[in-house]
Amino acid sequence: MTSAVKPPAAMRKSGEATKAIETMLQKGVSPTSSGLEAAKGAVDDLEIAIQTTLENSPGVVNPAKVASSIKSAFDEVKFKLGRVENEADINTALEKFLSHPEIAPHANQLPVAIANRLKQSFYAEVGPRSYVPGSSGQMSPTAYDKAQKSLAGGLKEAISQAEPNVVPNLKEQQEMMRVVNLLKERVGASQSQNIYGLGGAMSPSVTRLLIFWADRYPWFKGWAARALYSVATPVTAGAGVAAGLTGAEEIQEKIEKRNK
Repeated sequence: MTSAVKPPAAMRKSGEATKAIETMLQKGVSPTSSGLEAAKGAVDDLEIAIQTTLENSPGVVNPAKVASSIKSAFDEVKFKLGRVENEADINTALEKFLSHPEIAPHANQLPVAIANRLKQSFYAEVGPRSYVPGSSGQMSPTAYDKAQKSLAGGLKEAISQAEPNVVPNLKEQQEMMRVVNLLKERVGASQSQNIYGLGGAMSPSVTRLLIFWADRYPWFKGWAARALYSVATPVTAGAGVAAGLTGAEEIQEKIEKRNK
């Protein structure tokens, strides 16, 4: 599965890729455009469930406590050459947060339903720049983005504490968001590939064609990885993901052994 999605180096290093791949294997999400759309749909459905629960909750959060979460943004720019300018941008974001028209009237008693809408709005405004490990250079997060991400994270934590009933959905939503983030770039890169390609013309045997597909097409490698995962024990499946499960190599090895 790792070779099917080709996660960015930063996602591999942070461990986000392994977590996303584990979720894909558990839930049967393929590394294709349909898999991406299914993951996005799951995120949206979970958000509806979360918001519905919060609309009926008496829970409240303290914006001043949420504001303390912005410390992580300051930590990220501590050693930057533009530290002074970056810190000014972060402070601007903090001031806008505390004076936000949806926050100011509620003092220290912000309803969780409003807090969740703010959280979603912050994440949506930042987009993939700030919460996708390994984002490309043209999408690098600004200091202001980092501040919004920190505040959104603080809101999420506060919501979880104020209304524990949403914690399972929030956790599952986070898992599916990892999948979405992992698949976005890979699916776009694979759109131009033709399933017949050179395989139909240059692979006269079924064996060679299967190997060709396994090396070239993410949907085939994803199918193979899920098939292998489904028959593995939980222990061996987890080990396979951690080691970087690769459908092409597994299939080729099995075919070569069979043909000996």
